[in-house]
Formats: sequence, structure tokens, C-alpha cells
Amino acid sequence: MLQQAIDPVERAGDLVKQTALVIAGVLVLAISAKVRLTARPSPVPITLGMFAVLSIGAAYGPRPGPLRVLA
Repeated sequence: MLQQAIDPVERAGDLVKQTALVIAGVLVLAISAKVRLTARPSPVPITLGMFAVLSIGAAYGPRPGPLRVLA
């Protein structure tokens, strides 16, 4: 997981690291939702939002991942 790769020792009071990871997850999701791909036969554009949601869930793990997406 991304948190363990950044700092393998978990500290209960490390609020700055948790806040930075939340902001990074929100920024990745917001930027990827703006990227649009057009599939020619379909008039509906495809965004990278779902890819970002899955990537955030895989990077942060099962407990903090959904919290990043909900933020």
C-alpha cells in the first residue's frame, strides 16, 4: 500500500501525512475526471474517473481507500 511505502512505521499522531495523502488522492481523482476520451462510434465520452477510483483503492488499501474517494 502507498502509506506503508512512504513510511513503514505507523504512528498514531501523524496527521500531516494522512492529510497529505487525502489531498493527493482527491487531486488525482479530480484531475482524472476531467480527462475525456472519445470512442468514435459512441457519442458518450469516457473519463478516467473510474480508473482513478480503482487506482486509489489499490494504492491506499481497503480501509482508507474509500475514505479518500468520499473526500
